[in-house]
Amino acid sequence: MTSWPLPRFHEGTVTLLGDAAHAMTPNLGQGACQAIEDAWVLAARAGSAEGLARYSAERVPRTTAVAAASRRVARLANLANPAVAGLRHTVMTVAGKLGPNLLLRQTDPIFSWRPPA
Repeated sequence: MTSWPLPRFHEGTVTLLGDAAHAMTPNLGQGACQAIEDAWVLAARAGSAEGLARYSAERVPRTTAVAAASRRVARLANLANPAVAGLRHTVMTVAGKLGPNLLLRQTDPIFSWRPPA
């Protein structure tokens, strides 16, 4: 059995990307996005064992954080207790009225990623 997250996405010259490396819940719509980012970084780093290590070092922390954020959203969205779900709705409504940017800023770390040169 493997642990989550994987400590690295490569072993020798075999490299994982996308769901094979970091499957995530669909709550942030980032599954395919993270796979595309993986492919971009892998293309920029491939060519040597050191490049594959750099790929893993760059991608593991990011994909782990995005997958964890998606799981948090899933837990919040799937609250079953009516009182707690009502509280969630109230908090989200108030936060939205305080400024829509307040909620959108929570996604800045995800959407501000830039590919390596």
